[in-house]
Amino acid sequence: MAAERNKPGSPETQKLYHIIEDVEKLSAHHQRVPVEAVPSTSNKAVHEELAEQWVRSGGCAREMAFLNAWFFLELMIKSMAEYLSMTGRLYLTRRSRFSERFVKALDSLSCATIAEVVTRLNKDPRQAAAIANSWAFFVRDAFSLMDRSYVMGLVRDFNRDISHRISCIGEPAATTLMLLKLDFVRIVSSHEHFVILNLPFGPPHSVPTSSSSSSMCMSSGTASSITQVPLSPESVSITSRSTTTTLDSWGSLGSGELSYEFRRCHYLVGLALADLASVLDSSNSSVLHARSIGLIHNLLSSHEADSRLTDPTIRARVAGLYLPLVTIVLDVAGQI
Repeated sequence: MAAERNKPGSPETQKLYHIIEDVEKLSAHHQRVPVEAVPSTSNKAVHEELAEQWVRSGGCAREMAFLNAWFFLELMIKSMAEYLSMTGRLYLTRRSRFSERFVKALDSLSCATIAEVVTRLNKDPRQAAAIANSWAFFVRDAFSLMDRSYVMGLVRDFNRDISHRISCIGEPAATTLMLLKLDFVRIVSSHEHFVILNLPFGPPHSVPTSSSSSSMCMSSGTASSITQVPLSPESVSITSRSTTTTLDSWGSLGSGELSYEFRRCHYLVGLALADLASVLDSSNSSVLHARSIGLIHNLLSSHEADSRLTDPTIRARVAGLYLPLVTIVLDVAGQI
């Protein structure tokens, strides 16, 4: 029986010949296709494609992307880090590390994320909080990879849009949004170089005069809605020679007021202090009070436990970042 099956004319052999012939024809067809006709994807980075496709997506794809924002944003950060390592761009200036196409896609994704947070607030506050927190972790990690001035802009955009929304809606949505905003600042402030990002010294000859340094309005919805352009924390060292001056010559650190100049120079800590002042002055919510006070308490505790900040001179500079706290407490002393 086996010998009959192996004969050239047997049905089994004919079927095998046909299969081999089809495979050879298919293989020959692939060989004739020019390489140029096959689109190459080797030059497309994962983080670029992910950001662009996310912004362009709609329907169920967009819904699932935001429901799992933590995963995709974490994937983007890991792809960005690996991209810098594999291409050697880690040694370039921060502004030259990523393509303009990716930066534009990230701007669009920032706007889309803020819109999703606001839209989902009434339908599902937990989803809104999850998306906001995922974006906060992404922004925090981006400080280590991207141009820090650009990342500061992402923080400013989120703060500005959420603050504007808070001033336009009533309770309890306003309280919920304020809690999201405080959590956003808390997560971003957990960056390992938080002190350096806040520029713990004033720029030369920047001591504000009484006529040029206006105090911030602390009413609800206005304390954090003022648009500022944060100074760049690029190439800053807390032990640099330019910071060996005394407290009186540290410019904005010597004012002790939560002024426009202070918040522009020390942006992140300025956000935390402005939110604290706004909540204590205009809100009766004990939850908001506890959250805003806890934010400042955690920051101070982290500085106290930081082994890099043991030098008395450095500690004095860090303490100068919180000088407006004295004024804030005195202003609300009668309400506490």
